[in-house]
Amino acid sequence: MGAVAVARAWPAGSWAFDGRKVMYAPVTSLVPAEGLRLEVEAAPAGEDKPRRLAVVIRRAAIVSVAALHRFISGQRDEEEYAYHALQCLDIVLKHRMAMADRSLPVARGVFFRGPGTRSLGGGAEVWLGYQQSLRPCQTGLALNVDMAATAVLEEKPLLELVADKVVTSHTGMTKAIRHLSRGSPFQETFEREGRQVSVADYLEAQYGVRLTNRDMPCVAVGNGTVLLPMELCRVAPRQRLMRLDEAQTSEIIKIAAQRPGDRLAAIDHAVNRQAAFPDDPTARAFGLSISSRTVEVGARVLPNPMLAYGSPGRYDPKGGGSWNLRDVRFLNGSSLPSWAVVCFANQRFAAEDLEAARGQHGPTFMAEFVDMLNKCGVTTPREFPPVVYPDRNATVYSAVTEAKARAQAAFGAPAALVLVVLPDTGAALYREVKQASDSMLGLPTQCIVSRKAGIGCPARGRPQYCANVAMKVNAKLGGCNTRLGDVERLPVLGARRPFMILGADVTHPRPGEGGPSIAAVVGSMDATATRYAARVTMQRGGQEIVAELKAMVKSLLLEFYGATRGMRPESLLFYRDGVSESQFLGGTVVDNDIAHPHDFSFYLNSHSGIQGTSKPAHYSVLVDENKFGADGMQLLTYHLCYLFCRCTRSISVCPPAQYAHLAAFRGRLMLRGEGGSDTASSASGGGGGTVEFMSINPRLQKAMFYV
Repeated sequence: MGAVAVARAWPAGSWAFDGRKVMYAPVTSLVPAEGLRLEVEAAPAGEDKPRRLAVVIRRAAIVSVAALHRFISGQRDEEEYAYHALQCLDIVLKHRMAMADRSLPVARGVFFRGPGTRSLGGGAEVWLGYQQSLRPCQTGLALNVDMAATAVLEEKPLLELVADKVVTSHTGMTKAIRHLSRGSPFQETFEREGRQVSVADYLEAQYGVRLTNRDMPCVAVGNGTVLLPMELCRVAPRQRLMRLDEAQTSEIIKIAAQRPGDRLAAIDHAVNRQAAFPDDPTARAFGLSISSRTVEVGARVLPNPMLAYGSPGRYDPKGGGSWNLRDVRFLNGSSLPSWAVVCFANQRFAAEDLEAARGQHGPTFMAEFVDMLNKCGVTTPREFPPVVYPDRNATVYSAVTEAKARAQAAFGAPAALVLVVLPDTGAALYREVKQASDSMLGLPTQCIVSRKAGIGCPARGRPQYCANVAMKVNAKLGGCNTRLGDVERLPVLGARRPFMILGADVTHPRPGEGGPSIAAVVGSMDATATRYAARVTMQRGGQEIVAELKAMVKSLLLEFYGATRGMRPESLLFYRDGVSESQFLGGTVVDNDIAHPHDFSFYLNSHSGIQGTSKPAHYSVLVDENKFGADGMQLLTYHLCYLFCRCTRSISVCPPAQYAHLAAFRGRLMLRGEGGSDTASSASGGGGGTVEFMSINPRLQKAMFYV
């Protein structure tokens, strides 16, 4: 929400924003062909005297704003140049705030420390701001502005928080921390003028600084040889925190969530006060004028689908996009003839909840979970599964392997699933579990967190938690939770002919991490578009295009051929997540005012927000050879959003794309440093070492192991 209209079409040679005609000057007058050479003075932090620097600006290319004008007016022969101009204008509109001392620019966003700043705990705080993107649409150009939040390290003494960067109080220098010393400033020494001097004595002699803290170690900065006492260091300002723990993530979501009216007011404040787009001198210098008003667009409400369960056969989820599994059985319940539990939580507190039917507080977790599985239609043995409590020296692989053997011994059949109880949401243990199960053993695992499941602690909302886990288990074992009931109106599904729905996504390493990217493609394997097989590969880091798309789709088509006993799909529907408009061409139809001026695109709000404001997903249709049309494509995409197997809610992005997203992130867990594995392939990592990709075990190729 919060799209701001900024442009209308005028003849070539002029430009208009907010309905006013503006002439633009030739770009060649800004930077001559021979370039510009300027001399400037700059005083780096911590240095007394400024330095005189020579700055050379060379013309790299001439970007034609007229090409963007012609593109919006209907001419597509210069589309690539139009997007270049769009990117440049986007930079122009962000330039002033990106350079401001009070702001923190991050990608498309700008964040501020102000009244909305709140502590997240653990030395982090949240900064509120906005994100912007300039987009071509049917009515001209639109500046899309939305609220955003990011986590920043609190600027405080280093003794309160050891951070990645620090500012020294005695020199004002900003340095990056490499590691900690073994001793305090009074113990660490270095050679100076032929004798050993402690860090504390040197600072007192050189700067007149007398240290008092004899307990804390020094921090090594620069190349690792310079030692600084912690009591002289402060955390450098405006450092974005890339990784948050569970509590911090929960808190930032609460702070950033705003109701629609409040969010619109905040966007208006960002446009007219924080960024002050209408009064931006940089924008005016480029002939841009920004309107302060928001655009109102028409919308229509699509009918929600009817769902079909095993019982009831016809289920109406109503209009809220949320329902529950009370008195509901899965459409196709799976069988769980043999299973076991691996518990990494404290055995002393967890044993009763995993091994007994009743405890001191009533029914135990295992009793309620097994009861939920059977009520929903997942067939389980009468006996509870055996439980493995690994000792401290046991590897995760050995623990899961032991659970597999215990299941075979207890039930006389190969293990179909291992339930893994985690003590917390830590990523390291979860990664090891999935590497052992998804790659080494080819055995589905379902992880649960002891606190959330009420294992060894008071249970809150356990029935709903058990129901959510049951949905995942049924999907992993090949079952089907639900399907669309009324499919006659829908393209593909209503035609009763073989089809395949594909989804693709690529996940990249975090900024600064380096390493490869992971691509995933999923494909539906049944007539209800509920079961999806996946293919996951490693590719060059940062590459958005799926490098092995042809091979992955071919493999899924062969899988489909086997799963349907020799049928071939007559129609293919492909959902690709995360591609920007500048990375594709094609399309034929315009849907509404804020959609793409040429391409077949639409915004779909297919979910009800749990808190805050719901944000619609933007779909761009590149080609429609199946002749779905706008109404058919929108209705099909919306109804598919009710089939996500992990929850009883309609979701914001249709399941094929979301499953590909989950599979790609599961693939990222298969990356590890140098080592050996029979199922691994290797690539060069960003740090110079070898990154190993542990391939998904062939036994799981057909399973929805990634959910």
